[in-house]
Amino acid sequence: MQNLKTKKWVRILSPLSFFLFSCLLSAQTPFKKGNYFQVITTLEPIKGELWHNSILNERIPIVATSHQRSVAQKYADSATIPFYGNRVDEEDQPIPDAIAQVPPNSSRLLLLFQKNKEPQPNGLLYKVISIKDDLESFPSGTFQFYNFSSSELGIYIDKKNKLLAPKKQTIIPVSPPKIGDIWVKMVVIKEKKPIQMVYSNGWYHRENLRTLVFIIQDPKTGRIKPIRIKQTIVKS
Repeated sequence: MQNLKTKKWVRILSPLSFFLFSCLLSAQTPFKKGNYFQVITTLEPIKGELWHNSILNERIPIVATSHQRSVAQKYADSATIPFYGNRVDEEDQPIPDAIAQVPPNSSRLLLLFQKNKEPQPNGLLYKVISIKDDLESFPSGTFQFYNFSSSELGIYIDKKNKLLAPKKQTIIPVSPPKIGDIWVKMVVIKEKKPIQMVYSNGWYHRENLRTLVFIIQDPKTGRIKPIRIKQTIVKS
């Protein structure tokens, strides 16, 4: 009965209210196994202009930012997950604005949306990167780094050093501190040039926490900066 009431309220919420409601649910909902996806962005937020056709044939608005996962939605067992906006074809059928590819042997997915700067031959308005998000691929107590900058980076975390080339990712398990935070540093590595420190700070970490880190290059300033998305795993 409670699930039916929740769905009723979700359908009538405005995009802003839906986002606040999503944050609350994401923080309190136990981690579910199975075919579920969540959405996140790197720069521009999605404020309900996209929607997903649920397995119950309901239009579910997508609301996501660079710092908050959307509410987990169940998806059908298929090779792709389409997302729609306001566009329709000559027969008044919705035209996909984004299509997420489902990697082989996947269950939980985190879908990273990036708006295309230029028109694409396939007509899609967004690029979608599908990240395996189950606990076997991305366990608690770890940091998963994605380097979306154009530079090779050196990452220092919890006395561990990792090199990370552009467009690559790495997962680093880290023991939680007994007191305080762990220290994280990032440097840019260029051939025949001095190492350049671009980031240094303390990060919160616990054994039931996993943290996704997107390292991006600000399009306006060119500055390299990390975007952290923390998720506390509450097992059902």
